[in-house]
Amino acid sequence: MLLALIGRGWLDATDDAGRRRLDDAGDFVRQEISAALKRRIPVTPILLEDVEMPTADRLLDEIKDLAYRNAFTLSHARWESDVEELIRRLGLTASAPSPVSAPAPRSRLGLIAAAAAVILVISLAVYMRSGCVAEGAAAGTPSTLEAPTPISPADDAELDHMPR
Repeated sequence: MLLALIGRGWLDATDDAGRRRLDDAGDFVRQEISAALKRRIPVTPILLEDVEMPTADRLLDEIKDLAYRNAFTLSHARWESDVEELIRRLGLTASAPSPVSAPAPRSRLGLIAAAAAVILVISLAVYMRSGCVAEGAAAGTPSTLEAPTPISPADDAELDHMPR
């Protein structure tokens, strides 16, 4: 599955030259979403910061189908319950634990913690991608992030042989 985290500025994020990143065929976010949609991998948009789901007319043809997916909203105010509900909906646990139920076994707690950590790391990456790194660099704060390497055709062919 692919979780497409969409925060403020995601749709209109620009590169150093002021061009919209999603318009760049080499943009890794565009490539990942496009590849997942083409392969019919389940894609769930995760809306952050109270953003609205982008409409199909604002997306490129190769990722337009993202607009027709059921999105899930993660809010800061309801973080714990939102993450628990997301984990439940993604089928990572049998059901969300109720506040009065017995403690979950360690394996379930580990799975919930790992999923929450992944969501948190991806959320931070989205924030940094949407301009926080550029703002820090403008203020003289050094950036230590490097751009990920795009998927090569050889890697793409190798993924076709992996179990889904």
